[in-house]
Amino acid sequence: MSSIYHEKQRSQLCAVHAINNLFQDGLLCSKNKLDKLCLQLDPSVLMNQHRSMFGTGNYDINVIMVFLNDQGYDVIWFDKRKTLNEINIDEIVGFLVNTLSSYKVFGRSINLFLFKHWYAIRSLNGIYFNLDSKLQSPMKIGDRDSVLKYLNEIINEGHNELLIVVKKGNEKFTFS
Repeated sequence: MSSIYHEKQRSQLCAVHAINNLFQDGLLCSKNKLDKLCLQLDPSVLMNQHRSMFGTGNYDINVIMVFLNDQGYDVIWFDKRKTLNEINIDEIVGFLVNTLSSYKVFGRSINLFLFKHWYAIRSLNGIYFNLDSKLQSPMKIGDRDSVLKYLNEIINEGHNELLIVVKKGNEKFTFS
C-alpha cells in the first residue's frame, strides 16, 4: 500500500483530496483551481454558493463536475432506485462518495456542525480501496463483489450519495 497515493485531510479541502486520491495524482487538483471554478460559476467572492464563505474549501458537486469534465471525465449521480449490479463496473474510473461528517476541533469531533465530506473509492491493480482523506491510510475493500457490497451499505445509509466517474464518452459504461 506504500505505492498508493493518499492525501490526508486538511481544512475543508476534501473535494481536492478526493479528486487527487481518485486519480492518484497530487498535482491534478488544487484549492486554487477549484476556487477559480467557483468564481466562474458564481462571480460573488464573499458569498459564493459553491464553496465555504470562509475560503477553506467545502466545494459543492457543481465545482467537482466542472473540474472533472474539463479533465475529460463524466460524473454520473447514482440513482438509488437502481442496483449497483446494473452498472458495468469494469468501465468505471472510480467512485466519489458524499457523506455527512462531523467537524474536528483539536482532534475531537463536534457533532453540532455536520458538513458534507467527499472521498474516493477506486480499484488499484484489481483491488478496491477507500481513499478517504480522513483515514490514516487507504482502506482495502477487496474485489468487485466486496466493493459492490460495501457501496450498497453506503447508499443504504440514506444520507450518503454516490457518484460514478467515467471517461467522457465511454459508450461501454451502461446501466443494464
